[in-house]
Amino acid sequence: MKLVKLSATWCGPCKMLSNTLKEVDLSGYEFVEIDVDEQRDTAMKYNIRGVPVLVIEDDNGNELRRTVGNKNKTQLQEFLCLTQKNCTKSWVELSGITPILKPSYRDWE
Repeated sequence: MKLVKLSATWCGPCKMLSNTLKEVDLSGYEFVEIDVDEQRDTAMKYNIRGVPVLVIEDDNGNELRRTVGNKNKTQLQEFLCLTQKNCTKSWVELSGITPILKPSYRDWE
């Protein structure tokens, strides 16, 4: 899987998120950082309207999940957990995260 961070050099929350990312285990992810000012076409592809944005993509480049804004270490770990098979948290337990794929009715059982 790929973890894409879209940010800008002038963005304070982006810098804070960069520091938090250093504290989190990213093994299992290919990490890509994109400066939206330098790579405007890529930012448009991701439909970026504000930064920072983290996007998780599968091996085929399909977007699985995204979150916008700075995250603390716990929030970041929860965001990453949602795409891992051994995650014990349900999406309804997590706040501040917008699922791309809607849950099925079985998630409520």
